[in-house]
Amino acid sequence: MKVGVIIPLHAPQQGPNVFAPTYAEVKAVALTAEREGLDSAWITDHLIFRMPPDFVDRASHEAFTIWAGIAEATSRIELGAMVLCTAFRNPTVMAKEAVSLDAVAGHRIILGVGCGWHEPEFKAFGIPFTHRVSMFEEAMSIIRPLLRDGKVSFQGKHYQAEDCVLVPPDDRPGGIPVLIASKQPRMMELTARFADQWNTAWWGDVDGYSDAAAKQDAACERIGRDPATLIKTAGVMIDFAAEVPAADSYDPARVVKGPVEHVAEKLRTYADAGCAHAICFLVGLTPEKTEMLAEASRMAGLTARVL
Repeated sequence: MKVGVIIPLHAPQQGPNVFAPTYAEVKAVALTAEREGLDSAWITDHLIFRMPPDFVDRASHEAFTIWAGIAEATSRIELGAMVLCTAFRNPTVMAKEAVSLDAVAGHRIILGVGCGWHEPEFKAFGIPFTHRVSMFEEAMSIIRPLLRDGKVSFQGKHYQAEDCVLVPPDDRPGGIPVLIASKQPRMMELTARFADQWNTAWWGDVDGYSDAAAKQDAACERIGRDPATLIKTAGVMIDFAAEVPAADSYDPARVVKGPVEHVAEKLRTYADAGCAHAICFLVGLTPEKTEMLAEASRMAGLTARVL
């Protein structure tokens, strides 16, 4: 199983800090992940957060811009998105951006996509929040053929692309992997139709992941796809602590909490459950905690230090 770290480009959704991390802080985590032998680093895609009850403006960087910087700064690790909102960009332009970014990265990009969920940022930036799944389906009907064939003609209710071509085309063997994050039946069926990889998040103990994976397998079977052809990934929430706290003090289904050794044991359960890639959200993310994740991954026998 691969192990990666997610690097939020936005301020925490709750609490007094409303500032996004600096690019220097983002890059430091990505470089630490690469140096310590982790398999991947993942960015987020938001425009702004306005969370209840105060709806204070919480900052976020634009994803593709920072992603390109990380692509230039690193050389080995895979670089994914958890996940790009297709409603934020015209799908033809998103495919174009992905191909250009993958060229910068030397074919290390994983194009994670979803339909978005935070209504205030849609409203603030003038993006319709209605028909999100239908718009996502049309977007993927454009993005997928552009990435695989380099061209598409599509006329839909929400998007149109007349004789669109990608020049220069994607020259990556097998094409850029497409990951879709989904949990509801319709999105799971779209995942089965369009994706190379699937993500479910955020989990602590492996049971929630396993239940979701079984539902995604069923969605594949409903459309006649072999579930084994879809790579399964999990978003795992990790909170490093000196010891495992009492069970009634936190929700173990939603977060793995404890020392490095405990985290290693939990990561191993995901590998044993057939997860191909654990994408880890580290509470209070720092380069030092990224090093701890890499140590846990090595303890679990999943990664090795890069020499």
